[in-house]
Amino acid sequence: MISRVASNMSYSINDAQEYFVMGDFWPGNMMVVLEGEKLKNIYILDWELAKPGLPGVEIGQFCAEIHLLRRFDPFARAPASRILETFCEAYTYYGAPDVQVVRDALVHLGSHLIVLTPRIPWGDKASTRKVVQEGVQLLAGASSQDENWLRHSIVGGLMPR
Repeated sequence: MISRVASNMSYSINDAQEYFVMGDFWPGNMMVVLEGEKLKNIYILDWELAKPGLPGVEIGQFCAEIHLLRRFDPFARAPASRILETFCEAYTYYGAPDVQVVRDALVHLGSHLIVLTPRIPWGDKASTRKVVQEGVQLLAGASSQDENWLRHSIVGGLMPR
C-alpha cells in the first residue's frame, strides 16, 4: 500500500503544472508582524524551491510541522490545535479545495511523520514510534475511498461541505 501511494504521489508531483507552490511551506519560513498581541502581517520567506506543484503537499508540510508541536510539546497543544483549525478555515474561506487536495495533504503529512520524526529529536523512542504509526494510519486513510474519514482527519476542515 505504501509503495503504491508513494508511486502515485511521485507521479503527481512530477506531472504537476496547474499550480505554482512555494516549495517549502512551514512555520520556519514565515515572518509574523504583531501590533501588541494582534497579528498585523504574515510574510512567507525563502522562495528558492518555488515551482509548479501540488497545493496539497504545501498544506501537508505546514500541517505536519504544526501537528508535531501538538504531539511533542505539551505547552503547544492548545495553540497548535487552534492554528491548524484556523489555517483550514482561512484556506477554505474562498472555497474548499477538492478531495484530491485533501488526500495529497494527508499523504504528505503522513510521510513527513514517518520519515522526519525519527530523525529529529522531538521526543523519546515510544512517543516517536506512536507518531510514526500515526503517519502510517494517515497514509492508509488518505488512500482509502472513505470521505467521512477525511472529514474527521487532521485536515478535515478543508473538505468540501
